[in-house]
Amino acid sequence: MSQQINLLAKKETLPAATRLSGYGLLILLAALVAIGIGNQLDLAAAQAESRSQEQILQAVKTELRAKRLAAGLPDAESDAIATAALQTKLKQKAGLQDLAQKGEFGKPGGHSAVMTAIATISEPGVWLREISTQQAGKKLTLSGYALSGDAVTRYLNQLNQALKPLNIVLTSADLAIEETASENAKQKQLALQFKLY
Repeated sequence: MSQQINLLAKKETLPAATRLSGYGLLILLAALVAIGIGNQLDLAAAQAESRSQEQILQAVKTELRAKRLAAGLPDAESDAIATAALQTKLKQKAGLQDLAQKGEFGKPGGHSAVMTAIATISEPGVWLREISTQQAGKKLTLSGYALSGDAVTRYLNQLNQALKPLNIVLTSADLAIEETASENAKQKQLALQFKLY
């Protein structure tokens, strides 16, 4: 008895529907690749066209700038740069203008109103020696000589009445007695030195 063994493998074939769907997928993949390549070529052409248009635009701008300069008209780009620089300076100065309007640098009219008010006051026996302002005119200091403390007090009251509309009030007074020599060296005179602030 003998038995035969078939050593040749039997080829398995795929059903026709499976083969058709595989071929369909390959055709679809090939179509997508072709569309992708076509899109890339279109994009490259559009980019080349855009570069070409940009070069033409730059050439026209250069020609226009040359014609404007030849005609004596200002250059638009330099005008834009100058305008930006001026706007920056204007913003800086606007800050200073705000401070000035708030009175940080003193009053716009200066100290003439204060000086006028002081000049209208006279008190017998009081002589001013110095007037000074600090803090942009918000702080006022007066110093001088007087014959008596009562004269200084009356002068201080008159000053406060005159300076009230300007929102300046003098609240303190320093008094000191100073000895002065008269024409005759044997006689000494006393003078009252004051400082109002």
